[in-house]
Amino acid sequence: MTVREQVFERDGYRCRIGRALGGTCVGPVEWAHLRARGMGGNPDGSRDTTANTICACRGHHQGVKSLHSGHLKWTCVSEEDGANGPMIFHFHEKLPKAELWTPEVR
Repeated sequence: MTVREQVFERDGYRCRIGRALGGTCVGPVEWAHLRARGMGGNPDGSRDTTANTICACRGHHQGVKSLHSGHLKWTCVSEEDGANGPMIFHFHEKLPKAELWTPEVR
């Protein structure tokens, strides 16, 4: 099973952000990297891990206020588990790309 397939199965083929925030999802579910190549990820593909990726609807992944737009930030409850563990999502005013992936552990 590929990493992508593992993530879709783990997240129940549903938008993890919409479930956490209780909001409306828009569009199909996509494979979203929390730490993308442009945010310091590794171009060799090592960023494709279950701890670094989630299922997100197109609206939360690439929409007007989304991961890509810089309006959505996440907190991994366990830095070690990353996306494999519980996560908290936050909407903010647009954040600089460098601040988006900074791990926060609670």
